[in-house]
Amino acid sequence: VAESILQSGQADLVTMARASLADPEMPKKIQEGREDEVLRCIGCLQVCAGENGKGHCVRCLVNPLTGMEDVYDFSPAKERKRVLVIGGGDTGGAKTHVLNLLKELNQYIDAQLFCFRKGDFSEDAAKMGIPIEVIESGNPVVGLRELKRRLAGQKVDIIHCHGARGNLMGNLIKKHLGAPVVTTVHSDYRLDYLGRPVARLSYGTTNMVALRRVNFYIGVSDPMTDILIERGFPADRIYTIYNGIDFKTPIHPVP
Repeated sequence: VAESILQSGQADLVTMARASLADPEMPKKIQEGREDEVLRCIGCLQVCAGENGKGHCVRCLVNPLTGMEDVYDFSPAKERKRVLVIGGGDTGGAKTHVLNLLKELNQYIDAQLFCFRKGDFSEDAAKMGIPIEVIESGNPVVGLRELKRRLAGQKVDIIHCHGARGNLMGNLIKKHLGAPVVTTVHSDYRLDYLGRPVARLSYGTTNMVALRRVNFYIGVSDPMTDILIERGFPADRIYTIYNGIDFKTPIHPVP
């Protein structure tokens, strides 16, 4: 639309507001013929107009760097980092978040994924070309022993966990590896396993304890970060990162 306006002579300059928040490099990418790399505004108005209306910093759901340029540093590292990612076998939005994140991260770091059960999560990771190893064990002691065996002699810079089982195993292995643990919090952990009393008592309780022993936290939304802060988690070690969805994939609206 902008190009047609310029070509018709109706205007000499076209500016874009929210589109520039989503991708400040958009004009350059289009000029260089890299339109498929543009992060496109999805018109959600949640954390740009929404947060601005509350007097907060303007953010963007499709670009986690927006409004955080002075916090995150994405310049190339002097030494390529190795990240160990531990998941219990996430499903739904959590699975989409983790797998798309890993697919992109492996362009800049070496990320190895460990999963503790076979299923859609491990199968989809393999299809996407993500390095994954499956340790099929519901016993954390057996799982920890096998995890140590497979990681013997390897240097790990960061342990990134997802979910109750991932948080437990990350805390158990961190001393052995001498690496900090960061967890991504996808949901209110107090509401997990509702309607499943046995799982809530075991996995839910274990997760509540494990979360308190993690070094850093990533909330997938501002409300999730607010929940952690309200419950006494250290605010200076919590970061909000919205991204994780591959917006390059065509979206087909349902009529």
